[in-house]
Amino acid sequence: MNKYLFVFLACIYSHTIAAQHSTRHLNMLWVNYNNTVELNNKWLITSDVQLRTRDWLRQWSLVALRTGAGYKINKQLTAIAGFTWFGNVRYVSDSAVISNEWRPWQEVTLSIHPGKGLLQQRIRTEQRFLQKLIRTQHTQAYEKRFRFRYRIEYAFAPLGKTIEVHVGNETMVNMNYMGDDRFFDQNRTFLIVNYKTAANTFIQFQYIKLIQWFGAVDLLEDQNVYRLSVHQLIKAHRH
Repeated sequence: MNKYLFVFLACIYSHTIAAQHSTRHLNMLWVNYNNTVELNNKWLITSDVQLRTRDWLRQWSLVALRTGAGYKINKQLTAIAGFTWFGNVRYVSDSAVISNEWRPWQEVTLSIHPGKGLLQQRIRTEQRFLQKLIRTQHTQAYEKRFRFRYRIEYAFAPLGKTIEVHVGNETMVNMNYMGDDRFFDQNRTFLIVNYKTAANTFIQFQYIKLIQWFGAVDLLEDQNVYRLSVHQLIKAHRH
């Protein structure tokens, strides 16, 4: 099944590249704080706040607030559903304008341990409501997108428990635009290094090669993303 899914996603990606009319190269910085609160052995709450810039620090890209409630079905399978607000920043004549995006989301993650490593596969669905702008003026109209995301990553600890390395890929498509130029949304290939600073805290350094397709304007963005984040696990229960 994974083999066929890989071929399917590769076809989407290659079709998008072949159809491109122009390419824009960007460097982006992302900073975020994540925490997970374990309420008991089954239930958890996960939250994060993010800031992103474009063209290094020259322009803002977005600010995000996200939260969700999760349930551990068993040792390998976890389901989470939540809600996100994005403030997407657009520049019109050098003026920054923030538009709202409201995003309910649901995901299922499967984790297995081949040898000493960790292999995770995640499927996430998102119902995106993106506010439309007329130049700098906000409107009450929203574009609706139903996005499907598939992520696979492998983690291992080459230097003991302090440092952990992840490699992986995630592809996103807009299911309500099947057969349209806007079907393919983006692909992320990433390398992550986690540095454990305390029993329940680690700092994450991440590089992402992000390819994003804007089908409505025939534009492909080739983005180098450098991400720094802090992750904390808070246990609100006793073992």
